[in-house]
Amino acid sequence: MPGMWRSPPRVTRTARGQAVFLLRASLIVLLLLWPRPSAGKKKLYIGALFPMSGGWPGGQACMPSAQMALDLVNNRSDILPDYELELIHYDSMVSACGGESEEVRT
Repeated sequence: MPGMWRSPPRVTRTARGQAVFLLRASLIVLLLLWPRPSAGKKKLYIGALFPMSGGWPGGQACMPSAQMALDLVNNRSDILPDYELELIHYDSMVSACGGESEEVRT
């Protein structure tokens, strides 16, 4: 009978982008929580997503500042003396124009 079969809804690039973001964020959380053998100072991992490429690579200015802050803390013996901070970063490839341009038009 005509009209009874409907095609599945199209997945927009925005939805795919959100799925990829969630996958990346989950991976970072997994890396942060993964048990590691301890020797000497315990490592504390700080996860961050920086837009290093894409339409707006603003992370190129932000990531060095974050690393500098971690280095300053690591070089002080009175702040977190038994720990060493380590930055885990990933390129989020954010576009400056937002999700509107990513939509697939039907």
